Amino acid sequence: LPYGFHWDVSSTDETVRCAAVEGQKVLIRLLAPLDGENVVLHPSFEAIPEEEREAHIQACMRSVEELAPVAKENGKKIALENLPRTCLGRVSEEMERLTDGAAASAWIRRTCFTKRRRTSWRATADRKS
Repeated sequence: LPYGFHWDVSSTDETVRCAAVEGQKVLIRLLAPLDGENVVLHPSFEAIPEEEREAHIQACMRSVEELAPVAKENGKKIALENLPRTCLGRVSEEMERLTDGAAASAWIRRTCFTKRRRTSWRATADRKS
């Protein structure tokens, strides 16, 4: 799924966030007939100042709650991508917060993408502890 300012599902500007969510819903529906189980969602755009981080996390959680049923209806799972620098999902604890409690958590796939390989987020989190 697209990434950028107008696609930021963590935007604290409700107009931008809602437009991003609606756009992502349209794309999930368009992807439904195509092969592949996952759609990759970027949890934020950047830069996110530390003092605004919690508000972005809350906005992203609302967006994931809104997108999960659409993914389910269309036979897709949302693979939430971890992102570097100031983006959301830069640490495993944030990834857990962003996906736990999702209304249809079976339709959210915690996924960790790295430049070297793709591994399960859960496996990565388990290795940390």
